[in-house]
Amino acid sequence: MSVVVKISKTYRRPIQTYSTLFDSGPSEKQNLAYLMGGCLIYFISSWPFQARKSFQDQIPLEGLISVTLFSALFVAPLGFYLLSITFHLIAKFFGSKV
Repeated sequence: MSVVVKISKTYRRPIQTYSTLFDSGPSEKQNLAYLMGGCLIYFISSWPFQARKSFQDQIPLEGLISVTLFSALFVAPLGFYLLSITFHLIAKFFGSKV
């Protein structure tokens, strides 16, 4: 099922749509795509702030945008991945004892 169909179905039948999404189980490919999409949206939404900061501080805009690109699209997903591994290990070692 495509993403557009999923989005359109959430408006008409949200309970059924979300129950089918949760019944299909976790998909690492899909979760990584959502994470990268969110990081891309963050990167694009930071452009006005970077342009304003570049103008005020007389810093080259290309440098600010390239640093934001590197941090948003390469470092942030790795950080989230390490965070998920940490939570997984915590749940694995301490989850059965609680």
